[in-house]
Amino acid sequence: MSEWNDWFEPATPSRQVALLRQMVGQRLTRLARFSLESPEELMRPNPDLDDDAPLKPHEVFSLAAGPLLLRLDNGLEIGFGSSDHSEIILDAKRLPDGRTSPHPYQEEGNFVLDAAEARFCRPEIRQMLGRPLRDVAVLKMDGAHFGKGRSFEVGLVIYVEQCPELILSANLTKGLDDFAVTLREEILPENRRYLTEERLAPAGS
Repeated sequence: MSEWNDWFEPATPSRQVALLRQMVGQRLTRLARFSLESPEELMRPNPDLDDDAPLKPHEVFSLAAGPLLLRLDNGLEIGFGSSDHSEIILDAKRLPDGRTSPHPYQEEGNFVLDAAEARFCRPEIRQMLGRPLRDVAVLKMDGAHFGKGRSFEVGLVIYVEQCPELILSANLTKGLDDFAVTLREEILPENRRYLTEERLAPAGS
């Protein structure tokens, strides 16, 4: 599959390699989820769910339904979410040169959940703020798991200096939505056997 030529249009990680490479070596300055529900609603039992246990406060950031905005110290902002095919998709929201996306995330009408808010975010994720990113890898799932002939890009692994790996996943963990922002240990055991991890190819390769 050829690489995407427009950083402002959502695409899977393999088509946004050049954009993902821009993350490496930069410090993480913000992680924010854009949720349609408030933390209070997310922590309240929901009888419509098979598992009606409400989210614990420290799970709210990770498991809320909604996309993620990642900001780096060079001004780059990237949005992450999942597609209808349960694959990770991403696009630039702001480039270091100041150019911005024609379709930014809207704070109005959403509850913005920042990783910096101690009550609603795991400390392992919160401690990543201010640290440099060392590498990025794609998690792929064997297409046989879906009855398909191709693999699916169901996750991203972001390697942060002196921190656990940050996992952006589609349908790999429990949660209110198929997109989650969490740690490797939260990937459900029944999904791990189907996953392979591919590091980004070096620039110019």
